[in-house]
Amino acid sequence: MTLPALHVGLDLAWSTGVTGLAVVDDAGRLLGSGSCRTDDEIAAWLARLDAPVAVVGVDAPLVVPNATGQREAERAIGRAYGAYGASAHTANRGTFGGADPRAWRLAERFGWATDPGTPVGAGRTVCLEVYPHPALVALFGLPYRLDYKKGPRERRQPGFAALVAHLESVPGLRAAESPRWAHLRGVVADPGPGDLDRVEDELDAVLCAHLAWLWHHRPVALEVYGSAAGGYVVAPPPPPHPAVRPPRPPRAARVSRASRAATADDARRPEVVCLCGSVRFADEMRAANRDLTAAGAIVVAPGEVGEGLTDGQRAALGELHLRRIDLADRVLVVNPGGYVGESTAREIDYARAAGKPVTFTEPG
Repeated sequence: MTLPALHVGLDLAWSTGVTGLAVVDDAGRLLGSGSCRTDDEIAAWLARLDAPVAVVGVDAPLVVPNATGQREAERAIGRAYGAYGASAHTANRGTFGGADPRAWRLAERFGWATDPGTPVGAGRTVCLEVYPHPALVALFGLPYRLDYKKGPRERRQPGFAALVAHLESVPGLRAAESPRWAHLRGVVADPGPGDLDRVEDELDAVLCAHLAWLWHHRPVALEVYGSAAGGYVVAPPPPPHPAVRPPRPPRAARVSRASRAATADDARRPEVVCLCGSVRFADEMRAANRDLTAAGAIVVAPGEVGEGLTDGQRAALGELHLRRIDLADRVLVVNPGGYVGESTAREIDYARAAGKPVTFTEPG
């Protein structure tokens, strides 16, 4: 007799940090959820499940063969969902210091198949890389990415409340009947300091588990962006509805309590502009920096480094520049001839997703 299959969602920390876990049954009903930190804790949680697992949906890079740059999966997701603010983070071997991604190591540990072409129910658990942001946009008809990942608690809480409501609206999931759900719902309704961070991964894992179930029972609801050999992300087809970027909140709504007393001084603060562009345009970057500085702006730009960097160092510098974008009021892309490379495209997607205005020195 074949036992009904389970479907697991992992919102997996890429290296260290909290991992969310969730499981739904063969009917799509949420059975439970939780969080942990180590691979052994994940193994222990899986060992307590009382039926075989058909599909695992993991929100983390899984198949990453490329040494540098983006996978085709990220480019494809960007083309389909970039306008909705749901582009994917770049993943390459340098991101992981040249080692295998954590998700791949887990798949090998548990004997999971990582090829999305593997038949479900053929005796081997299928592990898929999934991505919550585009899934939320497509499954729930959202005009733009749900805003719950970054910012102060007051800004994130409405996004979390919407996430809970959307998950509760999935009929087969029956989230409100799960023993853990009342706690999650209560935390989101009245979060204290740090509470939203503590439930974020668990809620994302619930969506990952639902995507795993869809892959098994309603595969037409999802498609593969990329390939088994080059890396892929499983997400719904491109949305038919138009993207609508939400208005940027007024500055007074975005500052912390600690800085509200300095509102008048902040209003007089010079504009902060972040420069983005290929390293081949170093001279043009310097010229733009001089022009903006002369106009009274504070300019943050890529640091100039020597040759011979490792992939890990390049990846770290790329992440550092995203933090410069976080500090800026707007982004200026230096693109002579209209050229925009992969790294710059990633920075543009990141800036737009964060609500930063992006302009170019030349039309693309």
